[in-house]
Amino acid sequence: MSRVRGAMGAITDYWAADSLQAYVTGLYRAAGTKGTSHSGRRTFATRLLSNGATIEQVQLLLGHESIDQTSRYIDVSLAEMARAMATVI
Repeated sequence: MSRVRGAMGAITDYWAADSLQAYVTGLYRAAGTKGTSHSGRRTFATRLLSNGATIEQVQLLLGHESIDQTSRYIDVSLAEMARAMATVI
């Protein structure tokens, strides 16, 4: 964790990207799983969409500049595709 002085002069604590990634990966290892910070983001994005969030909402929550970036994080199962097709057929 690092500290920086913000625009209004207040000191703010923040995580650098690599430090946060290492911390999250350590949490997964301590829990005995093989997850990573990246796999957690993919799961988060996929579950948001599965539960009714829009791709634009997922984009904002992941902090992506474009939906193209966000779409790479989405995993769609065959069951989900079949369910989506069933609603329009």
